Amino acid sequence: MSFGPLKSMVRLWVRLLLLVLWTGVCAPFLYLGQRFELSCHNWILRFYSRGIIWVMGVKLKIHGTIERNRPTLFVCNHSSYYDIHTIASVVPGVFLAKDDILNWPVIGPLCSISGSVFISRDPQKTLENMAKIKNNKSKSFILFPEGTTTDGNRVKKFNSAFFGLVTQLDTYHPMVVQPLSIAYTRLAGIPMGNHYRPYFSWFGDMDLVSHVKNALAFSSVTIEITAHPTIEGETLKDRKKVATLCEQLITTSLTENLTRPKPKNKAPAMVAA
Repeated sequence: MSFGPLKSMVRLWVRLLLLVLWTGVCAPFLYLGQRFELSCHNWILRFYSRGIIWVMGVKLKIHGTIERNRPTLFVCNHSSYYDIHTIASVVPGVFLAKDDILNWPVIGPLCSISGSVFISRDPQKTLENMAKIKNNKSKSFILFPEGTTTDGNRVKKFNSAFFGLVTQLDTYHPMVVQPLSIAYTRLAGIPMGNHYRPYFSWFGDMDLVSHVKNALAFSSVTIEITAHPTIEGETLKDRKKVATLCEQLITTSLTENLTRPKPKNKAPAMVAA
């Protein structure tokens, strides 16, 4: 399919070059910040991620207020590698990632120096997972409870087992849960239909290299993050209830963002990149 000026091979190669150069500049600082547990590490990560999404052509809109003052488990839907840096550019926390990602070339080392906590899905390693999280300097964490990516048009069932982390972490410092919904809404400023969203959503058996080459060739993509009210108190004691509530909030918000145009008199809380 031809997209005319919306796609450009020159844009693709310029962006790839800039991504490599920007990562080369920032990686040593990320490594040192992670290695010596510097307090500025999270700031370095946000700075790096903001540069990444700018190069990738992401226009970010944020609705609502992201919790920054209390230890928080941020819960997000997940459809693409674009999500990672988009979230990292504005959310003050570290990712809880599947431990098999650590062995991925390039991505694994980058996740490691970015401060991600690698956890196992094996129930027998729950105590080991908790030790890793407890010993992490960050008090806020980012979780994709679907356990995989989607096509960006829907939300898969949330794995309630992940929400047991809240109860365990609350033993060390009181936590709240904040659902964040992520929606890919516009392509080059034009409302994006369901057919075009997979050009940015990476799921199923899609080849990563081919997908990156396609996505980076587009002029821009608008990503909207909606920060929902925090969930706290007695509700957090029931992990299944929390998982269901987060899933419902994010699903409803995603549907609204993808199908309902925003009123012109309501500006987003923040616009970045």
